Amino acid sequence: MPDFLANTRSWEETKRVGAVMLKVVLTNKSTEKDLKVWYRLAAKSTASSTEGNGLNLALRESMRKYYLARKNQRTAETFVKIDPTKNYFFKSTDDIKVELDVVVRNTSAGEMQSNTG
Repeated sequence: MPDFLANTRSWEETKRVGAVMLKVVLTNKSTEKDLKVWYRLAAKSTASSTEGNGLNLALRESMRKYYLARKNQRTAETFVKIDPTKNYFFKSTDDIKVELDVVVRNTSAGEMQSNTG
């Protein structure tokens, strides 16, 4: 009977390099106002594949909405590297864009303000 050989990779070649998880945390530092935040982290490249565009994580296409009370923070998203042997999530900050649309609510007067950035 022939020996069974499985395809194996050496630990030195495939071990994880650095952090493998990235958290995006939204923080409201105001002591008087609540926020409604629409948030999206997107690739600047139009390529749908992560190959060749400097990204080592999968990004969602849609925006997400979060409510932040006064002096509060919330984890918006958690990303895991696609290839943990690479030491980056994205090669350059030029590879990504952050979209924020914030609605501020003054809780004392009930007024609403919108700010897009």
